[in-house]
Amino acid sequence: MNDQLRPVSEEPSILPSVLIGGGAIALISIVPVLNWVNCLCCAGVMAGAVFGVWYYKRDYPKSLPFGPKQGAIIGSLSGLVGGILYAILETIWIGLFMSPEEMDFAEIWEEAMRSNPGAGVDPEIMEMYTNLGSELFSNMFLLFGVLLVVSIIVNTGFGAIGGLIGGKIFKQIPTAPSPSEFQPVETVE
Repeated sequence: MNDQLRPVSEEPSILPSVLIGGGAIALISIVPVLNWVNCLCCAGVMAGAVFGVWYYKRDYPKSLPFGPKQGAIIGSLSGLVGGILYAILETIWIGLFMSPEEMDFAEIWEEAMRSNPGAGVDPEIMEMYTNLGSELFSNMFLLFGVLLVVSIIVNTGFGAIGGLIGGKIFKQIPTAPSPSEFQPVETVE
């Protein structure tokens, strides 16, 4: 056996970072009051993506370059996972904890119009939104489908932006490998 050494340059698995980033996105999006941070241009989604990038970067070899490209990949996949988790958890939350009275859109819209009479909403538009809301909340599969599509699109897009930011923050220019980053190479004689 030869005592030659070669640098360890394998990238760590992306899966744990994507799952952790997606879990952070879903958690920020589902927890009451904490989810208000997403009113600031989906800052919670971007923060979860940056967290996923940071987690991935911890075990990344210093001998390999790391930048916004890798960050965007991790961020967008974290957004995808976060969107799926959010849609599942939100549908369960609505199904378990919202009473039929809370889902009565006709009453909700009428109350909103009574409290703001100067809004001047066309009655046909009000009826359309009332019917749409009533149909959506009476069919949990339809609600899940709408939440899934919207949250995947929004979270993947803003996750990619957060990943770009994380990639820029944690950018790494490759350096020469240190002795601890080498492993023995087995050669056949």
